[in-house]
Amino acid sequence: MQSWLVLGALCVPMLWAAWIDYRSYRIPNRITYPSMLCFVALNVALAGLEGRWLEGLFVGGAGLLLAGGCMLPPFLLGVMGAGDVKLMAVSGAALGPGAVLTVLVFTALAGGVQAALTLGAHMLRTGSMQNPPKVCYGVAIAVGTLGAAAWRAVGGKYIAVF
Repeated sequence: MQSWLVLGALCVPMLWAAWIDYRSYRIPNRITYPSMLCFVALNVALAGLEGRWLEGLFVGGAGLLLAGGCMLPPFLLGVMGAGDVKLMAVSGAALGPGAVLTVLVFTALAGGVQAALTLGAHMLRTGSMQNPPKVCYGVAIAVGTLGAAAWRAVGGKYIAVF
């Protein structure tokens, strides 16, 4: 039940951010920061139903830091924007640290398909690979996050690190 609640709640900021990123190549802070706060609070509230408030705080906070931290190196290398890092942090805050590797794998797969389609369409339009278009990675993050959350909601297991 909880995984369905989180999946439903995740749809709003993820799809909203993906749409804006697709249209403008930006993910606004007005989506990411409130979403981070809301999902940490949701984890605290859900764990609090069983008297484990601190566990919920750890799950939301650690997921936020781990997911955002995984996207920090590409940001520092100039490969992606800060909005992508913050959107991935939203994913971690919602799903927790145990989901981060699965979300990263789903996101990488979605990003690869997105890049191939974008470059293929560019090649068909222009006949060359010169001046390739940018890829709005927020779309891949949204697809990867919602895919991983849906996978868990139907009984799939997250990829375990240890």
